[in-house]
Amino acid sequence: MNRNKYQRLYEEEKNLIKNLTLKGNSLRQISEITDLGITTIYYQVRKFKPKQKKDFVCNLSDFQIGELIGSFAGDGNFYYSSHGRSGHYRIRYYLSYKDDMDYSKYLSHLLEMMNLRTNTFFKKYKGKLSVIELVVRSKDFYKFIRKYLIWEGKKTYSVRLKSYINGYSDDFLRGFVRGLMDTDGFVEISGVAFGVVSRDLVLNFEAILSKFNIGSKLSIKPGKGNCKDCYLCRIPRRYLELYNEIFGFSNLRKINSLMKILSKTGTARI
Repeated sequence: MNRNKYQRLYEEEKNLIKNLTLKGNSLRQISEITDLGITTIYYQVRKFKPKQKKDFVCNLSDFQIGELIGSFAGDGNFYYSSHGRSGHYRIRYYLSYKDDMDYSKYLSHLLEMMNLRTNTFFKKYKGKLSVIELVVRSKDFYKFIRKYLIWEGKKTYSVRLKSYINGYSDDFLRGFVRGLMDTDGFVEISGVAFGVVSRDLVLNFEAILSKFNIGSKLSIKPGKGNCKDCYLCRIPRRYLELYNEIFGFSNLRKINSLMKILSKTGTARI
């Protein structure tokens, strides 16, 4: 079929594309039959066969659910925008471009297991790539998060678990701590710590550690100017091996840092 690529499709061609599609032919096969470009064919196919949205489904274990909820509590953000009668729910995870590329892929994998489509954006600061923004647009996922977390006003200042920790399975709590530490946790010279501005969230963290017989020490770093106080919960070195066995990290950078500490005492074990 000889034609100018900018020429409009005839009605017969549109019907042929539709019939071939309904018979199960792929875009490439239809392109070979009609001598039309795949992009042109795709545009026509979407008119009568729109892309199907997959239903939200939780195919994760309690531990993995805990990880997603913990990582959102640590470095997540929620935004709702309305346009007339419709609204858009946007959930974002913010990670370090320099350090967290592998971890962003891990989170994307968990989200995709729930039939959620993820988009990844890279943001610059002072001309250099600085932030990974992992975005999910889903009302169902927002409602799912709200089953586990509660906050008032700005999420960062008041986010915490919705119920007492005894209301969750041990696997969820272990995953929750891992998600918190993979995002807002850090490995120090001889220990690990968790720091946030939500007092209730750090108390959740301390209570879960205590449930698993891991000691910790709370402290407050006063904020300056308009900055809020930062609440820190440190896990002493003597508890690091137990912490690693029960909680550990999914963030490769932090796994490696913890292993360096444990290797010095001969207790490193993954």
